[in-house]
Amino acid sequence: MKAGHVVTIRINPRDCQSVLDVLDAAGVPRKALSFAQCVSLSLGSLLETARRNGLIPEPDEFEYLNRMSEYMTPDRRRKSARVADALHNLGGRLRSPALVGAEGPSAAPPSPANPPAVSEEEDSPEVRAAQERLTQLLIKKEQAEDGGPWSQEDERNFQQLYSIVYPNG
Repeated sequence: MKAGHVVTIRINPRDCQSVLDVLDAAGVPRKALSFAQCVSLSLGSLLETARRNGLIPEPDEFEYLNRMSEYMTPDRRRKSARVADALHNLGGRLRSPALVGAEGPSAAPPSPANPPAVSEEEDSPEVRAAQERLTQLLIKKEQAEDGGPWSQEDERNFQQLYSIVYPNG
């Protein structure tokens, strides 16, 4: 038996490409690797980089069971799967947060001569707020399938927010 925790995750298209970029930057040859191995290696590389830069602590091997126990119960896995499904419905527009203080040594502070990098696909504050609220409603909708409340008002809000987040359907 191998050490560690086996997980199944969905990687959005933007991050799929970045997984390959991380491995290329680390000099890892990808020819004989499965994509799952690429994801595992790139995550490990990014975590090691964060440890070395002091952004996260070195893990204490004796704390593993204490810290991971809440993620090892069957009920938690079912609930997590429903939440993951709801988040997946947001598609490629969902962005993972960056680590605070992880800008790197080459990042110059924003100024009029050096504006902050903004992609053409950067969402407005209205769209980001709609994404957050839509995520909450998706989770509530998943819970409604298990007998939780789902009102006409929830459905109207859901449709309105969906049209904001996904204007092209």
